[in-house]
Amino acid sequence: MSLESVGKLVAAHSSETSPVSDLKLEKAEAEQAIVRRMFTWMTYAVFKGILDGVSISGKTTPKSVSSATPIKSFPTERTPVPLPSVTERTTQLISPQDVSKSSK
Repeated sequence: MSLESVGKLVAAHSSETSPVSDLKLEKAEAEQAIVRRMFTWMTYAVFKGILDGVSISGKTTPKSVSSATPIKSFPTERTPVPLPSVTERTTQLISPQDVSKSSK
């Protein structure tokens, strides 16, 4: 059996227009138009927001830092606080008898 003849038969039957298929086509086209409009407005809003943000940032004047505020500095020798070992407490909980049993 040739698939070409089957394809022609399917195309012939599916190309028939019916009120139901026309309605589905109109609905799909309307949804596509809505999505296109929504995308256009969202893109416009994003670009407008970017342009407004750029234009606003250029209008502000930088604040000067007053020299009266003291500058804090870190200590010269910084040593980290030692943290306990993660396995130290677990090792203390294991009794020597448990260790000898597990090694056998």
